[in-house]
Amino acid sequence: VDVYDPAEATNFLAQIFVKTREEWTWANSTDVSLTPGEWTTVTTDLSALGEIANVREGGVKVGSGSTAFTGDVFIDNLMLNAPAE
Repeated sequence: VDVYDPAEATNFLAQIFVKTREEWTWANSTDVSLTPGEWTTVTTDLSALGEIANVREGGVKVGSGSTAFTGDVFIDNLMLNAPAE
């Protein structure tokens, strides 16, 4: 997935997450630092996030624990690719 972080949004991170099984168990990728004013590609191996055969929800989490920002962050080109054979 590609994430655009506006120039005013500093110290932002993104991660890919899934919720699996009947318990909606949360698992996420490592944090990826976003570069203000640029697009950043965030990738992960979904098989490393748990029981992906039973995904209930998936998404991209973007945020910062240290910077307030009320503008828009853009997400584009969300792709799922099968593993190479």
